[in-house]
Amino acid sequence: RVDPAVARLAAREIQLHRPSMGVLFHGLSMWPFLQEADELTVEPAGWESLRPGDIVVYRLDDRFPALRIVKK
Repeated sequence: RVDPAVARLAAREIQLHRPSMGVLFHGLSMWPFLQEADELTVEPAGWESLRPGDIVVYRLDDRFPALRIVKK
């Protein structure tokens, strides 16, 4: 039997690797630029391609925060 928490985590990771699928943003950390239920299109990117102003989504334990790059 699959642990539901493990299944949810795997589903989130699959969404991040399939740009054709949108990821719904939640929370207040990016307000007013991003608001609850805004859909993000996520695509893989290497460190060298990231620039200040870009928004990144990354894995932190069992969460996937979205943050804006201020300085590199």
